[in-house]
Amino acid sequence: MQPPGGAGISAPQFSNDGKWYWNGQQWVTAISPDGRYQWTGTAWTPVKKMLFGDHANQSIVCAVIGLLCGFMFLFGLYAGIRAYNELPWKRTQAIVGIALNAVGCVLLVLLLIARASGLGR
Repeated sequence: MQPPGGAGISAPQFSNDGKWYWNGQQWVTAISPDGRYQWTGTAWTPVKKMLFGDHANQSIVCAVIGLLCGFMFLFGLYAGIRAYNELPWKRTQAIVGIALNAVGCVLLVLLLIARASGLGR
């Protein structure tokens, strides 16, 4: 597949929903005609159907679920990093997910250390 409408722009510009790409002259669809691929600004990647939308949404949901099950923070951190790399129009949301899950991971480690050292008695 070729880039949609020219790729001479240094920083990709996407619509808020990520379905349109600005090629310097007009808005061009960032979704392939069959709906199976999306343009990220540098490459065509498969569209992922996930329970909570995409990696950015998944990352924030994992931060919330991590409050009940701490090991979800690790998956949320992974999903946030994937979102940051693959979804340039959702970088802010990805950064929020990464930050929330990183804090959750630190709290989980501190809790495990406190329990192991007997501070939780």
